[in-house]
Parts: sequence; C-alpha cells; structure tokens
Amino acid sequence: MNRLLVILISLLLLVQIALTLYVLTLRGDLSALNSRITSLERQLSEINTYMPNLINQSLIQLVNTLMNNLTYPSPSFIIMQKLDKYILLDLNGTILLESMSADKVIQRAIEELYPKNGGLIIIKPGVYVLSEPIVLKSKIFLVGEGYPEIVASRNNDGVIIAEDSSYVVIEKLKIRGSRDSTSGALLRIKKHGFTLRIRDVELYNHYDGIVIEGADPPRDFWGIIIEGVHVHDVSNVGLTVNGYGNVLYVKESNIAYSGNTCILLKDTGDGVMEFMNVHCFNSGKYSVHAYNTDARPVQHKRFIACHLEGIDMRPQTSRFVNCINIAFVDVEIAGMLGNGIEFINCRDVRFYGGRIINNGIGSPGKYAGIYIKDSRNIIVSNVFIYDFNPPGSKTQAYGILEDGYSDYNIFANNILQGNAISGIRSVGSHTITIGNIV
Repeated sequence: MNRLLVILISLLLLVQIALTLYVLTLRGDLSALNSRITSLERQLSEINTYMPNLINQSLIQLVNTLMNNLTYPSPSFIIMQKLDKYILLDLNGTILLESMSADKVIQRAIEELYPKNGGLIIIKPGVYVLSEPIVLKSKIFLVGEGYPEIVASRNNDGVIIAEDSSYVVIEKLKIRGSRDSTSGALLRIKKHGFTLRIRDVELYNHYDGIVIEGADPPRDFWGIIIEGVHVHDVSNVGLTVNGYGNVLYVKESNIAYSGNTCILLKDTGDGVMEFMNVHCFNSGKYSVHAYNTDARPVQHKRFIACHLEGIDMRPQTSRFVNCINIAFVDVEIAGMLGNGIEFINCRDVRFYGGRIINNGIGSPGKYAGIYIKDSRNIIVSNVFIYDFNPPGSKTQAYGILEDGYSDYNIFANNILQGNAISGIRSVGSHTITIGNIV
C-alpha cells in the first residue's frame, strides 16, 4: 500500500511539473505575443508621426533645384492677333512676320531664338488656329498673356510638341483640340525631356491630354513639373506617362472627363514621381492605371492629398499591377463601379489616412474599398473605409479584401463601418489586423 501511494504521489508530481511547464510555456508565448503587439504599435506610432512629413519632403529638394534652373529671361518676341492675321513683333514694335497661319508665326519665333540660346515668347490674348503642330526647342519659354487660346484644326501627333528639349516653359495658355480626333495629344513631350515646366494651362477637347514618353532606347525624361493644369473632355487618357523617367511632379491639377483613363503610368520602372493635390474624376475605365510590359515593376510613386472619384462618369477602379514602394497619404477614393483601389502582385505599399467610401456601385455587395491580391508588405493605417448608404442600399461589400496568395500585411487603426458584408476579410496566416473599428 505504501509503495502504491508513493507511485501515485510521484505521478501527481509529474503531472504538476508538466502543467507548470505548459503554463510557463504559454506565458512565454503570451509574453512574446504581447511584445510583438507592443513593437507593432510602436512602429505604427512612428508611421503616424513621421510618414506624412517624410513623403511631403520627398521631392522638395529636387523640385527646388529644377525651379532654380528655370529663371525667366526678358521677353524676346511678342505675338498678337489682328483680325484674321497673326503678327510677330520684336520689342521695338517692328513687324517681323504676318501670316494667316498662327503656327507659322509661333514657329518662326522659336526658330529665331533657338540658335541664340532661347528666350521668352509672349502670346497676346486671341484665338490662334494652327494648321501644323508647334514644335518647341530647348530654352524656349512660351507664355500667354490673358490666357490666349491655341486651337488645333487637324488631327496631329500633338498640338504642341517638346522633343529632345531642355529648360522649356509652357504657361498661361488654353490649348483646344478637335473632339472627333482619333489620335494625337494636346501636349506631347517626347524622348529626352529635361527640366520642363507646364503651369496654369487648360487643355481640352481632343483624343489625349498630356502625353509624356521617353526615347527608346533609352526611354527617359528628367525633371518635368506640371502645376495648376486643368485637363478635361478628352476621349482617351488625361495624363499618360509612357517610359522611364525621374522626377515627375504633378501638383494642384485637375483631370476630368477622360473617356478611358485619368492617369496612365506604363513602363515607368523606378522613376520617382509624385502627385500632390491632384483631382482625378469622371473617367470611363480607370482613375489611375499603373502597370508594366517590360521587366521593371512600377516603383517609387507617391500620391498625396489626391482625389480619385466617379461622379457623373464612374471608372471601374484604380489599379496598380506589379508594383513596389508606392505610397498614399490622405487620398480619397469614391464612386468606383468596382473596387475602390486594387493592388495586384505588389509589395511595400503604404496607404496612410484618407477615405475610401461608397465604391462597388456597378455590382453592389461584390467589391471592396481596398482589394489586395497576391501581394505582401501592404500597410493600411488610419483610413476611413466605409459605406454610408442606408441599409439595403449599400454597395461596398468589404472595407479591405485580401485575396490569392496575399500575406504579411498590416491593417491597423482603420475605421471600417457600414460595409455590406465585412470590414476586413484576410487570407494571410501572417497578416496582422489590430486596432480597427469594424
């Protein structure tokens, strides 16, 4: 009996030891989990504190350098309209050329200045009808007074073309095309553009708005600043960037009523581009479409305080395919027929702040505010993602929808209310959701 009692007590001690070890292990796991959560919260706090300042300053030094290189010269020529004729004058008032064709007068001024290291051409108020495109050359500043209107009378490669040009300014003009055009752009920048500035220009009523394309090979452009530009009523794409380029800076501009896509980024590689305070609304297919057909993924793009919306015309979505290191800060996305924004085969994407609301209008109960497929290292933080339509009329099914092989993503501190099915649906075993209000 005593022997059996000793054995029983020994077994009880072993069980107690095993339970103690299990509890200690569990405590260790919980401690590790708590440590991981604390680390994550600290990282998110750092993102909340530093990310907006970091991104807002990302191009400021480069942009300032470009602006310093664009010092305005004194006027060299004046172009004016008198009845049905166009006149080129020097600063003494001497008439250098009169013509019925505005393009001949403007091109004559450009050709006169180009061998003399460029200069400033002032275009007085009027309507300047072109029969041929205007081809800009290096160090030509084409500036309107009173926003003269340049009109294309035929379908051309471009109404105004800057090819292999450096230190070019286009400012305070209206550029109008032909609505029935089936090709051509209102402004086309070709090949090796270097330090070009387009400011306070309205472009409308043509096939494409602004097209920026690099040489092939190599396909590059450097230092293009687009500021205060309004592109509208084009039947294809508002702004096209086709090819590699560094430092494209688009600021405080509107692109509206594009028949196909508002902003198209194709084969841009790791060229640094920033879009700040750009309002992109009412396009037929995509609000923004970024993808590659070559071996280089879409990289190093920033969207800050931009609005991507469908109001009278509703795009399907904004789509980023095969992308790396893309950042969004205080961006609003609303009124898409499908998903608000899509990341397909992407990584290292940050979406901070802003709102994504009332999307999925084309098929209520099917689409998400943010759709992530086959992607990793996506951080979505401090974003309002919701559908404020009344019950029975909601269109946005999910706030965030993770799909395919997506994993290792972080969804933190978001407000995801009013979505028809779920605030977040994730598939990644390592994806972390924390601090969200659903």
